[in-house]
Formats: sequence, structure tokens, C-alpha cells
Amino acid sequence: MSEDEATPARGTASLVGREAEVTIERIATGGDGVGRLADGRVVFVPFAAPGEHVAVEITEAEERFARARPLVVLRRSPERVEPRCAVFGECGGCTFQHLSAAAQLAAKDRIVADHLVRPGHVAAERLLPTRPSPQVWAFRHRMRFHARRGRLGLFRHASQELVEVASCPVASVGIEAILPALAAAVSAWPDTALELEIVDDGHTTSVAVSFVERGTADPVRVATALAGLPSVAQVVARDGTRRIVLGGAPGADGAAAPPGSFRQANPGANQGLREQVAAAVGPGEGTVLELYAGSGNLSAAIAATGHPVIAVEHDPHAVAAGERLTERLPRGSASVRFVRASVGPFLRGRAPRVPIVVMNPPRVGLPAKTAPAIARLGAERLVYVSCNPATLGRDLGRLVAEGFTVREVQPIDLFPQTAHVECVTVLTR
Repeated sequence: MSEDEATPARGTASLVGREAEVTIERIATGGDGVGRLADGRVVFVPFAAPGEHVAVEITEAEERFARARPLVVLRRSPERVEPRCAVFGECGGCTFQHLSAAAQLAAKDRIVADHLVRPGHVAAERLLPTRPSPQVWAFRHRMRFHARRGRLGLFRHASQELVEVASCPVASVGIEAILPALAAAVSAWPDTALELEIVDDGHTTSVAVSFVERGTADPVRVATALAGLPSVAQVVARDGTRRIVLGGAPGADGAAAPPGSFRQANPGANQGLREQVAAAVGPGEGTVLELYAGSGNLSAAIAATGHPVIAVEHDPHAVAAGERLTERLPRGSASVRFVRASVGPFLRGRAPRVPIVVMNPPRVGLPAKTAPAIARLGAERLVYVSCNPATLGRDLGRLVAEGFTVREVQPIDLFPQTAHVECVTVLTR
């Protein structure tokens, strides 16, 4: 069936279920290929590569766009490669395993530009090429799995339907090694729904387990069983407001972020992120205010440049881990002082005037009133670390309106095989 035959003039519901042929022009933010139907409507096709001609079936149709599932690749892109994972396309974890490493980086360059050049008021020449990850396989040292009806796996994309996972090519060696024992353990709790985050620090593993549906499983017994798995140093179980901790702090130095607290999943690329932030701050002695500091991942790198750091974080467990980390700062580093507070109230009432601000907010970005509050601190340099180009573009527009100028944006590939990209942006005024 040709595309002209498959596509009505401007239908919505009538288009669903029809087949069409589409040429993929580029990769969109979520990782889908982007093409156009015969009527000019944009169509999003997962697991497609730029330049390919694909037969698709329309699964959703709106007035201005449609979504489709690929049926057959009619003209293959030279950038297409064979995925390593047996459940790629079913599991929602990876979206780019069908693309070469070079094509993945090019797609991330384009995704960043799409969100920053116009919405963020960033000149195209200020965007640097995406910095690649040192590893593109076996790089994930933090992963979140799910247990449903006694089975272990990951969710399908935009779904809570479980895909059983016996092996994962992006998981670290330590996480791969524990998966069989973990799958055997969760089979004992078929009526209990669990969320399990595994962290591999290179020496031992730790597990954070949350009870989505408790069933008949006893939380203490679940935590005890998980703590008995090979190489598990610590288990943190959460059952509502109850928190059960078994074992000692993971890690050879005892300073790792506690299970369940945010930490970067790719330690090799994270080292590049830390280096990039340190270079953006530059050497000096002026105090740096670090907002959304977490457990100190960037704090130590900033302190190593000679700048004292005031690190603001609301999570008490992350603050405790950050304070342990600062006790082991390399010789010659400046001081790091953690302040347990939410960023908004801190900026309104306790924030000092400082020359440099570093911020690493969650995916939702900065609240609307935060840009003016940051501008009132008198800082001449901002370093904005973001994992979401869409909210970064919005926030850069707000900061530019407050008198800042974007000097440089360095994308970093923290998550190969996916469309996710981290950005380090430097602004001055």
C-alpha cells in the first residue's frame, strides 16, 4: 500500500490502523524517528534511523502529528547496527541500540540544538559537540528493576507492563552478576510488587527496595533475604514511612550515596561531567553556591579548584553522605559546607551574595521564580547542569531575560543507547 493511498486528507481516528511509507528525517527528543505523512503531518516512529524509508502502521493520530510503529525497513540507513539486547524494542530502557555510536552522538547534538537555539536564546556556535561516554556497554552502575508476580524485569516504554530481563548489556559487571540471584529471590513473593534499585560501586552492591504492593511479604524478611545475596553490602527497604536498613555503608571508603538517593549511573562519564563543571567554575577563591547539591558529586570537584562551597540540598540522607564525602577531600581542596534546605526558601531568606552559582536541578528544571532569585545574588557566572534539554531551554530563556548571556553548552553522553543527554551550560553577565 502506498503512502498516498494510506493517508486521508486530514483525518484523525480514521487514520489509526492505516499503513504508510515514511522517510525518516531526524531523531526527536524522546528518541523516535521523525518523518512526514503525505498530508504533511509529522509522524513519530520508534527504532528508526535518519535517512531510512520505513513502512509503518499508524497507532495514534492528532490534528498536527501522528505516531506509528515500524513494520519493515524498506531502505536501510548505513548508521543502523544490530542491537545487542534480546529484548530491545520491548524493554523501555534503551531506545538507541539500533544506531551506531556516531549516529547516537549526532542525534543528541540535534536534540540539544532543537531545544536551546530558539527557546533558550543560545547562538548555535555556542553549542559544542556531545562529549562521548568512555564506555557504551556495561556502563550502568545504578539501575532500577521491578518485581511483579514473582518475576524480575524492566517496564515497557510508557507502560507498567513488565518485560522479564535475565541479562542487560548496559548493566555493569556487578549488576549483571547479581541478576540471577535477585530473580530467584523475588520469585518467593508472587503477590508483592517491588521496586528495586541496585547500585554497584565497583566493589560491592547495595539495594534500595520500595513496596509498591506489600501483599503477604514481610518487609523485614524481604530486606533480610536481599541482604543475603552475593556481594550485597547494604539494603534500605521502604514500606510507607518505615525505613529498614541492613548492613553497613556500601563502598570501600564508606562515602557512597545511600541506596535510593540520587547518584549518577555512569561513573566514567560522570568523571567527565565533574571535570567539565570544575573547568567551567575555574580556579579561584570566591565562594561557590551549589544548588541541588545531592550527595556532593560535584561539590568535591568544585572544592578542588580552590573555591569554598556552600552546598544546598533538602534530602537529609544525601546531606549525610555529602558530609562524609567532604571529610575525605584531597589535600589542597577548599571547604564544603552543606546546608539542608529546599532551594526556594533558601534563596528567599538565607542565600549570601556570591560570585559563582552552580545548579543541578531535577528534570523539571527551575521553578519560575528561581531565575530572578538567582539574579539577585549578584553572581557573575552561572554553571547550569541539566539532564533535560527541554526544561534547560526554557530556563535559559528566563536567565537571559535576567541579564545573563550563554557562553557555552557542553552536552555529555551519560546514557549511551538512549536519547538522554546531560548538558553543562556556562552563563555570564
